[in-house]
Amino acid sequence: MKKQFIFLHFILFLSIAAGAQAPQVIAKGTTALIPSTLAWMDADRQTLGSGRGDATLRFSMGGETVTDNDIPAYTDERIQLAKQQQDSYKYLDDGIFLQDGKNIGYIKFSSKEKGKKFFNYQFFISSQEKPLLFIFRSPMQQRRTWEPIIDEFANSVRVTSPEMP
Repeated sequence: MKKQFIFLHFILFLSIAAGAQAPQVIAKGTTALIPSTLAWMDADRQTLGSGRGDATLRFSMGGETVTDNDIPAYTDERIQLAKQQQDSYKYLDDGIFLQDGKNIGYIKFSSKEKGKKFFNYQFFISSQEKPLLFIFRSPMQQRRTWEPIIDEFANSVRVTSPEMP
C-alpha cells in the first residue's frame, strides 16, 4: 500500500513537472489545454503568443450559422478565402478530424510578407452553431517546432455546452 501511495505521488509530481494543465475556457462553452509555450497577450483573452512574440494563436467566433455538419463545406470556403487574401498562398495540407464526435476542419499553408515566409495553421469547430476560428502563425523555419504543439492544442478543444437549437 505504501509503495502504491509513493508511486501515485511520483506520477502526480511528473505530471506537474511536465507542465500538465487543466483545460481553460477559451470561448463560451469551449475549453482547451493551453500549451505552456504560449501565454495570453491581451486582456480579452483572444490571442496567445510565444514569449518572443514570433508565433501567435488567435481565436474568434464567427457571426454566421455553421453547424457541425457544415464544417467540411466551411473548410472549403476557408481554403478559397485564404487563396484570395494571400497572394503568396502555398497549400500545405487540409482535412477534417473528429474530436469527441465533433468535426474540426483545418488548413495549413505558407505565405510571404515583406520577404519573410510564414507557416499558417487555421482550424475551426462549430460551437453553439457558430464557427469558432483558430488562426496560428509563425515563421516558416519554426514549423517543425510549432506544428505538433498546435496539433495537440487542436486535439484538446472541447465544446462543453450543448448546441443551441
